[in-house]
Amino acid sequence: MCISEKYDWGATLSDINISRLPEQPQQLAAFEKTRGLYARVETGDALFIPKRTWHAVLALEPSISLGVFGLTAPEILLDGGPSSVRSLLHKLHLYRWGNCTCHAK
Repeated sequence: MCISEKYDWGATLSDINISRLPEQPQQLAAFEKTRGLYARVETGDALFIPKRTWHAVLALEPSISLGVFGLTAPEILLDGGPSSVRSLLHKLHLYRWGNCTCHAK
């Protein structure tokens, strides 16, 4: 799914912008090789998306999305350390500063 170099705490981003696929033939070719599901949620609905599952959200009207992340003890120990180091380095402007979702222009 064209993994992005852009930094985002706790996520792996894609370079594919699904809203602009017709304008990007190389990304369209990569995207067409994927399979997916479509879900339409209404007011008050909740949608469970499993860990490490690529997904995109399109809101047709003003709305609020809430992501809740739960980690197991092994995930905290194995993934939490490296993630915390990357976060600290990012805050110190030493890791992907300016190429991130938190300081997007």
